[in-house]
Amino acid sequence: MVAPLELQLSPSCYSCLTWSADGELAIAAGEHVHVLTPQVKVPGSRIGSHLAKKSGPWATSRVAVNVFTSEEWEMGFPSKREDFSVGAEQSLSTVAGLAWSPPGLGKHRRCVLAVLTSSLLLTFYEALGRQRQWTRVGIVNHALDRYFKALEKNDSTYSALRKRRVRAFSWCPPLKIEGGDVSAVGGYGTGEARWGRQLLAVANDDNDLVILHVERRINVVDDDDDGQKQQSAYDMRVLGHVPMGNDTSKFPMVIGQSLFSAALENHGRIKHVSCGPWLVTEKQGQRVQRSVVAMVLGSRLRLARVEARAEVGSASIDLQPLDLDALVSDTSIQGVNFTGPLHWPYTEHSDLVLVAGALAGRLVMHIPATIYTGLLNEDKVSFRLRTFSDSGHDISGNNEPITDIISTVNPDTGLSTVHVSTLGRWAEQFNLPGDDFSIITPPSWHEPAERFRLQYDLDHDLGNLSLCRTWGLAEFHGWIAAAFTLHPGDMIEYTTAAEERTTVVFVPPATTTPDAVPETVIQIPGELSSDYVHTQRARILFFTLSLADELRVTDVKSAKLLYAAAACAVVLHYNDGPLLEKARAAFEKLVATYGVDLREELTLCEPASYDAEGRLIPPKPANLLTAAGSQIFERCEICSSLSGLRWDSAKEAQCANGHLFARCSLTFLAIQRPFISGFCSLCGNEYLDKYSKGSKPPGQVHGDGDIAMTDADAEGAQEQLDSPGPSVVLDKLFDVFDICPYCGGKYLDA
Repeated sequence: MVAPLELQLSPSCYSCLTWSADGELAIAAGEHVHVLTPQVKVPGSRIGSHLAKKSGPWATSRVAVNVFTSEEWEMGFPSKREDFSVGAEQSLSTVAGLAWSPPGLGKHRRCVLAVLTSSLLLTFYEALGRQRQWTRVGIVNHALDRYFKALEKNDSTYSALRKRRVRAFSWCPPLKIEGGDVSAVGGYGTGEARWGRQLLAVANDDNDLVILHVERRINVVDDDDDGQKQQSAYDMRVLGHVPMGNDTSKFPMVIGQSLFSAALENHGRIKHVSCGPWLVTEKQGQRVQRSVVAMVLGSRLRLARVEARAEVGSASIDLQPLDLDALVSDTSIQGVNFTGPLHWPYTEHSDLVLVAGALAGRLVMHIPATIYTGLLNEDKVSFRLRTFSDSGHDISGNNEPITDIISTVNPDTGLSTVHVSTLGRWAEQFNLPGDDFSIITPPSWHEPAERFRLQYDLDHDLGNLSLCRTWGLAEFHGWIAAAFTLHPGDMIEYTTAAEERTTVVFVPPATTTPDAVPETVIQIPGELSSDYVHTQRARILFFTLSLADELRVTDVKSAKLLYAAAACAVVLHYNDGPLLEKARAAFEKLVATYGVDLREELTLCEPASYDAEGRLIPPKPANLLTAAGSQIFERCEICSSLSGLRWDSAKEAQCANGHLFARCSLTFLAIQRPFISGFCSLCGNEYLDKYSKGSKPPGQVHGDGDIAMTDADAEGAQEQLDSPGPSVVLDKLFDVFDICPYCGGKYLDA
């Protein structure tokens, strides 16, 4: 079991918890975000944990989100009274919302943390460097500003300031590209096809729904004589927008044309946004994907349909607002006071359901797929509203708002379970499909939270008048985390910052098999057997050698990579006939391209030597290291450029003078320089870091630093290598094996 955590902080918003697909738990706490990273100790791993110096099951990072430079957030000048907002201009930039992106967007295919502050700025954070320093890597408001300035109108109602402010946001499910550019990567599919496109739904201060496409890029610009710098890590492009607040009343329960009604209508904003799943349909013979975005505007529930077309390298969308009153047969929905949050508990085998928070209750809406996709509008949307006093289960005075709604899926039954939390005593869970209103089922996290409340009550002698306020829920592979605070219920409470406490409890996944309950949040892989490693290595080599036909004479990095893969194949996989044929073809391609002497390597590809053991390729002599095509061979950078490396192991490389280096577990090249390699976060295998520039001794490194090349390497390639270009084999190899091919873990920075 995972022990509860007691943190010295106070939540600053509802839904204060968010759990990434990588296992990192983020908590909103005022002007900071606390990121909890699980520490993983793998048996037999060389590194054990990337945070081994810290104790405990979690490593905590405290990220300040209220500090901006003048370039990130320019100085605000006096605005018109219609645009001025005391909350935005004078706020302390406390956290108002946060959410992890789906996996695949960040560096090493990790998740990116999006944080919305009370200054109405939406920013991205990710951990960079060896120390995993959390750094701001993007600001969404800049993309909105560029987009709406290009559409600026010459009328008095247009406000550029309102257009670039963010009120609410939600990550859309990954937009999958069926097939993608499969042929370019030997049938494995591109990273874009496997991870999908990342879209972000944003509601601005002018009640526009904006859909952005977010992707990671590295744009290197000239800086000075000392080197280069990275300008922007993420490209955010607006795909489209639709106004949502101009054609309807935001607070229908307020009747009449009073001053109060006019003030409410003027200040009504979109408070919550949630994106539904993508459904694939056909339109005019073309494949399109459709989704529905739900929003709470004032006290009304609004829907908008998104129609997306995803192609390789591009994406386009169409946005269409939906009239919910016309889609629902029961007119009583107009009297529902929606407060949020919103949640789509969707699995591949469940109905399309939207769970929405309402005043003193919650609403479950069932949407037929024909309406969801817009194919037919004959069906009607149905809903059921449950208040906190239904079925005689009245909890006196419970009008506390709903703070969070999440869902989990039981792996045994396949049923979705929805969990609802409030700031008061009400909390429940119910299964979908089939929402039984006659009973109230306490959620699984309610019992451990109640034990903490009773202990707090005894410690302060409150006579069972203490309160447990739940601020947020989060889910990770069936695990549930609940964050709550404890308070006295019959007196005024005064606390200082040193007395702030928030408790997070963890509940394991629900299963009918008690022995199947995991003991840790991160499932640690067992020790990798030699046969399994051998099989996975053969898979990597076969893919690498299949790209030999794409080799160009100027692409020396790909040539070195192909030689290393072919050498590894003939030395360690001498019983694999198809792989040896690939190795022979790669050697012959290198000979034809560079005119290099590879007679010894080609001898090892002969069928007669399939069963031979004790294979090795000795270090190349000085005459071969100075001959034509010698730039494809690895050299020892310690002793001299005329000392080659022996090939007898996939883990180590050694020169004739005894200098020993580790080999990359993916490219099988020697790692001869510090800070150019990283590790797998689970199994600890070492890899060359394609993002790392490494250390740069004067006159030694050419190219982009991914693979070290000395001055001697550059002589054969002449001036082509002085202007680094793309490496076809290297880029495709890292694109396909963008996570550890041995255990599935994510890479860590060097």
